[in-house]
Amino acid sequence: MVAALNKPQYGDTDKVSPNCGRCAKIKGDKATVIVKIVDACPECKFGSLDLSKAAFKAVTNADGVAKDISWSWVDC
Repeated sequence: MVAALNKPQYGDTDKVSPNCGRCAKIKGDKATVIVKIVDACPECKFGSLDLSKAAFKAVTNADGVAKDISWSWVDC
């Protein structure tokens, strides 16, 4: 599973970020998953991730609403 990192933490989107390839542990209402950062999310606020559909579906309840999601850096 993959995710995009917010631009403030990603850095210069014209270059490959040092955070590209890092992994993040996403803890959601339904489950916890590990995603790899593969891109930037220019419209995301600091501290946010744009999850792939598979990652979002894995951590949210059946209604698809993200109520309580947090993340932290982890080793891949």
